[in-house]
Amino acid sequence: MLKKRRYYWDTSIFIAWIKDEERSNPQDMRGLADVVYEIQEGNVQLVTSVITTTEVFTGDLDKRQKKRFDSLFGRPSIVRINVTQSIADTAKILREECKLSRISLKSVDSLHLA
Repeated sequence: MLKKRRYYWDTSIFIAWIKDEERSNPQDMRGLADVVYEIQEGNVQLVTSVITTTEVFTGDLDKRQKKRFDSLFGRPSIVRINVTQSIADTAKILREECKLSRISLKSVDSLHLA
């Protein structure tokens, strides 16, 4: 049995897709639309953190955009990863390493990366 291709989206990618953001390279948005189509067809899995919902809904989304998110996020092809102690520990290490390298990394971004 073949494994489904997996993609990981953090909050910024969801927001770009929900708002259909204009990009310098239009192929960026075309790529997101292609992934969404594959999700809707059940051909791929989209992985994200459980914190994505909270982050997405902190923004200024209109009703249509919220519905767009909810309709995609409710699909069985969406895999939500819980923040476990192990993930939190890895996120802590990532932040410490970035700080040593003088790279700014927000806590929530370190959780997505972990």
